[in-house]
Amino acid sequence: MSKGTSFADNLFNSEIAPIWDFLSNWRVELSFSLSGGRCVWKELYAKYQPQSVEDILNKLENPRGSLPHYRFYCEDLIPAYKVYADGRLFSKVSPRKYKERQIRGGVYPWERRSDDTVFEIYLDERGDKRLTVGGRSKVEAKSNWNILNTKLNKFFNPKSNMHFKSKLQHWSGPFGLVNCTSDRDID
Repeated sequence: MSKGTSFADNLFNSEIAPIWDFLSNWRVELSFSLSGGRCVWKELYAKYQPQSVEDILNKLENPRGSLPHYRFYCEDLIPAYKVYADGRLFSKVSPRKYKERQIRGGVYPWERRSDDTVFEIYLDERGDKRLTVGGRSKVEAKSNWNILNTKLNKFFNPKSNMHFKSKLQHWSGPFGLVNCTSDRDID
């Protein structure tokens, strides 16, 4: 993992600071869904290793059978989120699906730890880009989802009239990447 100012730190210090201004030391974890008989290999991780948020969204455009999952979290910090709002990325409709906080597996199969996820961007089995955002309640998770979805829509959705490519310098740079694989079903 890289030291110093990371891509994710720059992202949150610029545009999304009002949501998570108390968090720092951002990291991004890349994983893949193994549902449907899928498998992973070393080159797949190299192919999907992101360089920026725009890069993540571009990689989700043409997945070729892979279901990448990008999880944003803060190293050495566990947010007090009880629930996560999950909806289609760039949707104008607020999410109606909620997930309870889960226990995450550790390095070894017998290790367990609290979920430290702040938000996730991933591709589901239908090919839809999804956004999952945490909150202390359903109301807060939904509010955080709406704020983050609006920000991402403003900067990265080419179909949006709010799309401003000139703002990308706030959203790019190196960041720490953790590789792992998930065999859980992503709805």
